[in-house]
Parts: sequence; structure tokens; C-alpha cells
Amino acid sequence: MTKKILLIIIVLGDIVKILKIKKMSNNKYKITLDNTEIITFDNVILEYNLLYKKDLSTDEIKIINSKTNYYDAYNKSLKYVTKKVRSKKEVEKYLDSFDISNNEKREILDKLTNLNLINDKLYCKAFINDKINISKYGVGKIEKLLKEKGISYDIIQNELSNIDYDIVNSNLESKIKRKIQNNSKYTNFELRQRLIIQFTNEGYSKEKINEYIDKYIDNDDEIIKIQFDKLYYKYKNKYGEKLFLIKLKQKLYQKGFSNEVINKLMQEKTEE
Repeated sequence: MTKKILLIIIVLGDIVKILKIKKMSNNKYKITLDNTEIITFDNVILEYNLLYKKDLSTDEIKIINSKTNYYDAYNKSLKYVTKKVRSKKEVEKYLDSFDISNNEKREILDKLTNLNLINDKLYCKAFINDKINISKYGVGKIEKLLKEKGISYDIIQNELSNIDYDIVNSNLESKIKRKIQNNSKYTNFELRQRLIIQFTNEGYSKEKINEYIDKYIDNDDEIIKIQFDKLYYKYKNKYGEKLFLIKLKQKLYQKGFSNEVINKLMQEKTEE
């Protein structure tokens, strides 16, 4: 929704009489005119010496309207960047919601940059720190998110070069270890595929993912036996003898069962 202060002025001529000017909170003033009121900022009051004016022309009212919208955008943008670190692209997008000109938007961006309240290098550094230590993302995802935030390639690469990869790898290892230890449903083949998909999406390298899977994955004979029995009776009750074997083997292959394992389990089942 567009953020702007609307000034509705009803006049009978080119001049509107100022009836009263009252100071309000948050550096604002209320100007009471014939048939309307204007809420503006002290910057506007001082800039146009309004405390000493008795009346305003319609052109002056338009200027006050424009300047009020400008200071509204500036003050809210100032609060926006001091509440949380923002990238330049984020502030640009925020300013698009105000009824101000492109030149005014650039002027506000320059002011905030000169105050060091917009600094993409500092933003990038803080973003990387949070995503590694709090969100525990991999480098690939962090880089992708920074590009989306409008951070330049050079800044991203420079800050990524300072990453402590021991922390990144430790995060990944802890996640994979926990996932494997809590697994009671999937075969090693299925679990590996799921972990690769999950952690590549989080920005970790496939090489490191496989390294830690190999380190912690255990024998899954019991899970294989449980899954085989479940599928065996499911398909046996659903299909005829010939089709049953075809469907069963297809499903077992999809789950990563080798032909050797399938034949062994089938043999054990016929001997029961």
C-alpha cells in the first residue's frame, strides 16, 4: 500500500489563511487553515518559515505537501534501517512504497549511505554470520540469498573468503549424524538420497554430504527386513502370484534393494 500523507485543500481563491499552528509529538506540527488541516514536520516548518506566515498560496501548499511526503519517507526509512540491518536493494524497494520522486529516493539513499546506515559490506558480513551460526546454512545457499538481496559479486566473494569452514562442516556433520541416528524408517539408499536432497538445498557440497553419511551410516538389515515384509504382504494380498512378484521387485528396486538382497529375502520367505 502506498504510504503518503494526503493534504486536501479546499480554497475559494489563490490564498489560504493560516488560522493556527500547533506543535505535536514526534517532531510534527498541525497547521489549521481555512476548511482544512495539514500535518507536517518541523523540517518543513523551519525550511519555509511557516511560523511567521499569515497565509499560504496554493503553490506553497503543493510544495508543503511534497516536502511532507519526502520527510515522511525519510523518517520512516531512517527507522527502517536502524531497527534492522538492511541492504541497499531492500531500502530501495521500501522507498518505492512512498509518493516521492526518483530524485528524492536517490537523495534519501545517499543520506543514509553517508550516515553509514546503508553499507552492503557490513550487511553481507552480518548476514553470513547469522546464516552460519544461527540458521546453519551451507555456503551455496548463503551466496544465493545474498545475490537476491542485491549484494554485488565482489562483496559476496570477498566476505565468503573469510568464512571459517570448520564451523560450516561441523554444522553439516552434526545435522547428518542426528538425522541418521533418528532414522528408523528408511533404508540406507533411501536415507542417503533424502539427505543429499535436503542438504544440497541448504547449500552444502554433495562431496561433504556423502563423506559424513559414509561416516555415520550403519548396517540397515533390520529396516530392510521390516520394509520387505511390509511390501511382501501388501502386494501378495493385492495381486495374483505372477504379477505380485513383478510389482514387489519393482518397488524394492525403487527403494534401493539390490537384486542379491531381494533374492536372499525371497528365499528366506519361501523357507518359512
